[in-house]
Amino acid sequence: MLCEENALRSSVFIMNPISNDSDTNRLLQVVCWALTRHFGHEAEAAEMLVRCSHVRFAGQWNDDFYHHEGPFRSAALLHYSSTHGGTTNFNGFHEWYAAQELGEAHSDTMEHFRQSYFDS
Repeated sequence: MLCEENALRSSVFIMNPISNDSDTNRLLQVVCWALTRHFGHEAEAAEMLVRCSHVRFAGQWNDDFYHHEGPFRSAALLHYSSTHGGTTNFNGFHEWYAAQELGEAHSDTMEHFRQSYFDS
């Protein structure tokens, strides 16, 4: 099942596994949530972006990468790539990220992550 259409109101995304690791799948569900809530992606498009990127960057990013970056920064990286022509060059990412002033969105996502990842 694709991410639910009412993702902005939903506390949890329901989707088929992407990774072989259940913890990573829970984190990627929060990545989908952040893409819809803070980056304006439709739910279905957010899930497809995460799925396609998981395959596309498999040689560079493993499950540990997503856990290191966390759900919000992972969402920001995927959004950056998708809005910059599908780039795999992230040289301008840090400047872009800083210019977006995403502190509140980051905090909101981390609270959602805490609730859906640790409290469930």
